[in-house]
Amino acid sequence: MNKNRRGTFSIIVDTETDSLGRVIRWINCLLIDPKANDFFMIQKIRSQLDFINKFYVIKGNKEFSSSKDGILFNKKGDVLVSCPVSFAKTKYFIPYGVTKIESRAFEGVPALSKIVIPSTVKKFGLFCFAFNPNLEKVEFEPGIKKLDLSSLYGCSALKYAYVDSNTKNIVISNLKSPNKEKCIGVDFNPNNKCDLLNISKLLLEKQKNEYKNNFEEIIRLNSNKQDEELLRLIDSFKRDDKNLGDEGGFGRSM
Repeated sequence: MNKNRRGTFSIIVDTETDSLGRVIRWINCLLIDPKANDFFMIQKIRSQLDFINKFYVIKGNKEFSSSKDGILFNKKGDVLVSCPVSFAKTKYFIPYGVTKIESRAFEGVPALSKIVIPSTVKKFGLFCFAFNPNLEKVEFEPGIKKLDLSSLYGCSALKYAYVDSNTKNIVISNLKSPNKEKCIGVDFNPNNKCDLLNISKLLLEKQKNEYKNNFEEIIRLNSNKQDEELLRLIDSFKRDDKNLGDEGGFGRSM
């Protein structure tokens, strides 16, 4: 048991069993008592006790709350405070309504391979997703304007960025788009200006170049193709034009 003047933290060990009563996995839960209010102390405990796979806030605490899967939030639920290092899920969808992800919230969580971030998130803390070499895909819903340069530092599997043509999400992945959307290479090193704003601008520029090439193709066909073929391409060109949107927007505000 870890006691401090700002509250008490204790660890309980439980098990998850199958229908036959066989142990599937051990659950190491960090209990946060009603008096605990020190965010930095929780982060310190998280980093030191990397076997913790679940947070549980005891009823009556005025600062924090916890989800069923063991993620720690502030009391209101709009700030994601911390994910335990030994979190068991491989995919996590941050709840809609969260506006901030605290510094180092998902730092060094080996199991995570995919995270989806809703458009409500406006602030990303330092190194909030850092040092996750197994993280293979991060999706940002339209409306997110800026990601701190350090947020994905050390996520070595992430190499490409593209806009999903169906969801309009910016996708940062270990693979190029399966639907052959235009991709750019990314490198999340703090020395590089590789944030969402720059990524969206680069992707838009790539779309604009494609737009220009389509236009030149139409001009060329005007002299050596039949009118029906020309009209078909112009119609396709106009549809593509509507999807470009304003700078950084891809049809929706970024």
